[in-house]
Amino acid sequence: MIAGRKLYKAHCALCHFADAAILKVGPGMKGLFKQQKLALSGLTVSEENVRKRIEEGNPDPQKPLMPAYRDILTAKEMDDLIAYLKTL
Repeated sequence: MIAGRKLYKAHCALCHFADAAILKVGPGMKGLFKQQKLALSGLTVSEENVRKRIEEGNPDPQKPLMPAYRDILTAKEMDDLIAYLKTL
């Protein structure tokens, strides 16, 4: 979980609160895996959908821009990040 927290701080914290569910630039991550739907996409919250959103980003210009992390994070780093998100 320490690795996931470091990744969150390095790649996510600028735009997403870890300790609140409110909007910063993007939606807050507190309680993410307790929610039914992802805030902007409306997809069901699941590890698969969260991973997809992180990997693909959000290119929709009508919603907050989120870069794709597919070529930035390794599979292990993605696993660590998602494990951390589950603790919020």
